[in-house]
Amino acid sequence: MKRLFLFSLLTSGILLASEAKQIHIVSTTDLHGYLQAKKTDANLDIGGVDTMLGFFNIAKQADPETLFLDSGDTFQGTIISNSSDGAPVVRWMDHVGYLAAAIGNHEFDFGPGNGFISVQKPGQDPVGALKARVAQAKFKFLAANICEPAHDPAQCKNPENFQPASFTKSYLLKTIHGIKLGIIGLSTLETPDKTLSSNVTHLKFMPLAKTVERFASELRKQGVKYIVVIIHDGEAAIKKMLDQLSPETRAMIPVILGGHTHEHANTTHKGVQILITGNYGEAFGYTTLELDKKLKTKSSQTIYFCHQVFSSTQSCIDGSGAIQPAQFLGKIVKPDSSASGILKEDIAKAEAVSSKVVGRLASSLFRTETSGESSLGNFMADAFRMCKDSACKEHADIAFLNNGAIRSASIKAGPVNYGQIFEVMPFDNVHVELMLSGKQIHDLLTLWYYHREDIRNPQMSGLQVTYLLNPKKPRVLHNETGESKVLLDPIKSIQFSNGNVFEESKTYRVVLNNFLASGGGGTAFILNSLKPKPKFFYSRKLRDQLVDYFALKPSGWDYGKVRQRVYYH
Repeated sequence: MKRLFLFSLLTSGILLASEAKQIHIVSTTDLHGYLQAKKTDANLDIGGVDTMLGFFNIAKQADPETLFLDSGDTFQGTIISNSSDGAPVVRWMDHVGYLAAAIGNHEFDFGPGNGFISVQKPGQDPVGALKARVAQAKFKFLAANICEPAHDPAQCKNPENFQPASFTKSYLLKTIHGIKLGIIGLSTLETPDKTLSSNVTHLKFMPLAKTVERFASELRKQGVKYIVVIIHDGEAAIKKMLDQLSPETRAMIPVILGGHTHEHANTTHKGVQILITGNYGEAFGYTTLELDKKLKTKSSQTIYFCHQVFSSTQSCIDGSGAIQPAQFLGKIVKPDSSASGILKEDIAKAEAVSSKVVGRLASSLFRTETSGESSLGNFMADAFRMCKDSACKEHADIAFLNNGAIRSASIKAGPVNYGQIFEVMPFDNVHVELMLSGKQIHDLLTLWYYHREDIRNPQMSGLQVTYLLNPKKPRVLHNETGESKVLLDPIKSIQFSNGNVFEESKTYRVVLNNFLASGGGGTAFILNSLKPKPKFFYSRKLRDQLVDYFALKPSGWDYGKVRQRVYYH
């Protein structure tokens, strides 16, 4: 009798495991325009739109209602994408059948578009390029936490009742296998400091948790029980947001798909699955949600875009032995050339530009992962300081470069082509000159030290700086609008690399990129108040200065023995 009673419970009102409803999600993030395959250290291909689509086709065959979602930073980073303000990436995503993408900070990098990275003429729209991609896409760009104060200044002060930006949507509703699902998109609060700030000064980025609470409440009123969040932010920010959400709202969210930090994460926090799958089109996430009383994450994994793998590891990253076709969901992965077919002209144009040899290196250049001095950073900073042409008629005394401007991890010794230079510096940053006192330079170094890891120790040329590991002496920083702030002084000493004495009372010619000169990377307190304003050379791309620097040493630069510039005491 007990057995019969148990059987009746299992078959009336409670779904058997074999009958449980499932939602499958394919997720990507931080593609940065990487539509073409790259070689791994093991010399096998990784990524590329044909291989990506090969995996995605299998997912669609297994479940035609598979959701394709992206967590932002889709455009910025390659010649093929940047040359058309990201249009090829959107064309490919439409071909795949993406449903939605969060708006990342680098979606604002192209500014008005058509060659203008920031407003330079009356009537230009600082988000014109992004709006063009929004209009082009069949999928939806989501950013629930972006507000436009110009429409109503007061409303952007109220997270519970603001009007989201006009160029994007806050959420989507989608019914999958009978399950009504809400999809909310979010942008990182770091956006104003992680793109050209002038492109987003008219926008306000609202608190993440309060935004989710506001739209979760709105979705509940529409009968939605479950929400998937796509957010352009990393694990730490996601966990902080989850800590601030109400239990009722957290219970609605089975999974959050993140990005921004280029990390890999697959963890659970407060009962919510967090999945982040790296960058540059190297991997994707495959998540299965299952409804059994409640929609929960059944499985969540990161899968690399390898269509060939080593038999010993089933990976193209490393391994040994025979090379064999990769498998996904029990099927052999077959690259689908229809993907590259729709990009044929874009790929041909990009390859013609990228293959041009611009110089040589006598030793390989490397960058550090987050902050700190590097041979690649030294090389780039020197190239910017030594600029001498019609735009910059004499060498500067000092050059600074934020670590975040260096995107590629290395350039190998030997011939260097333009494509490698582009990978190192995909941003269309321009040359900026300004005259700063020694005191202002000291103050900038102090601000950077306390800002955050990716700018804490900027790459520099012309100076040698010794930082204190345990600063104790207060320093009062002033700007030209009369404001002041007090910080512990982290600088033990500053001197010029050529042995000249650095004096706080003297004025020096300083060069940096327009990201820093516009107040990015923590410079706003000092640089946004300067009179006269910094001189921007919009016709002079810093990437071009790298090319010119190669020409100064045809035999190849050797930065393996460069004198150290940053010290700690």
